Amino acid sequence: MESSPILSGRFLRLTVANFCFFMTFATFFLLPLHVRALGGSDQTVGFVMGSLGVLSLVGVFVVGLMIDRVGCRIFLRTGLLGMSLVSLSFAFVDQIVPWLFILRGLQGLFFACGFNSASTLAAAYAPPERRATALGFFGVSTLTTHALAPTLGEQILRFASFQVLFAVASGPTPSARRSSSLACTTSSANARWRSSWWRREGSSGVSSTSVGKRPGSPRPTTSPGSGRWS
Repeated sequence: MESSPILSGRFLRLTVANFCFFMTFATFFLLPLHVRALGGSDQTVGFVMGSLGVLSLVGVFVVGLMIDRVGCRIFLRTGLLGMSLVSLSFAFVDQIVPWLFILRGLQGLFFACGFNSASTLAAAYAPPERRATALGFFGVSTLTTHALAPTLGEQILRFASFQVLFAVASGPTPSARRSSSLACTTSSANARWRSSWWRREGSSGVSSTSVGKRPGSPRPTTSPGSGRWS
């Protein structure tokens, strides 16, 4: 039996969306240089960069709980759109003002939306028989941006201002929204399959619906809340 291709269909489009999302996010590893250029101290740099961690930590817990209720699609699209708009907004901040901290905090919130939902969908869309390999590729699409985005950003800063850098950084994410729209177009049959898969994986093959059934009995293909992963 031939194994399913890894980088194809929804999983490929989701991986592309994740790469674009993190290209925007990782460009802001250069934000401390901008803060220093505005006259900020080392302490100010620490507070600005740390504000992302505070809201992203809160967002991870909230989004993790809400995904089960309303699905991944809305959080993925919210994260992509929000990250793009906030990143562009940095181009209009030319001094150390509260907006600098607020925008960085909002980046953390939209990071939690995009990262949590994309990771959840990656596990659902990956070919079951090659899931570990597929998730490895998905992780590479994230880590590659950590090296690529700051390097390209430094080259932009050699010839242009931070305002240009932030405008360019906001660009990949709209492309990610297009890819995510295609990736999130899910039929009810696929939604039911993902729901039943999560039930099987989460219970290690034993669930309340299978207790008392004879060996060999088919597993249920539907469950309450089917379709909320889409």
